[in-house]
Amino acid sequence: MMLHTFIFSEFNNHLAAGSLIRRLSSASSLSSMEESYFLQASLDSSDNLSERRNALEGNMSPYFMKSMTPVLRQKEGELASYMSRLASMEAIRDSLAKDLVKMTAELEELRADIIDMKEMYREQIQVLSSSISTT
Repeated sequence: MMLHTFIFSEFNNHLAAGSLIRRLSSASSLSSMEESYFLQASLDSSDNLSERRNALEGNMSPYFMKSMTPVLRQKEGELASYMSRLASMEAIRDSLAKDLVKMTAELEELRADIIDMKEMYREQIQVLSSSISTT
């Protein structure tokens, strides 16, 4: 019951500040309000969150805990999915970085080959022009 009182006091504080327009109309709204409160708490700074958690720790209803368990499992699943995607993206990034290094080395070799070919071409032109002028 203290949890509901605490949430109602927080609700009234937000209502007085003009930041909350919606009214609680039923018990399901209260459950939704509890969920909203905890979701907002998760977005607050860790100090603020730990203060609120300590204030609410012993006062959570079993119904609320049961209703939050599937949400927690879903969020854990989402987190695992995101971590898997992150690992996959990092592997792709590493592979692309290796390819970039390899291609950069090939590009430098090809540029050096072009410079060598230009020099060989100039030398051949000089040889041909000198052979033409001697004839």
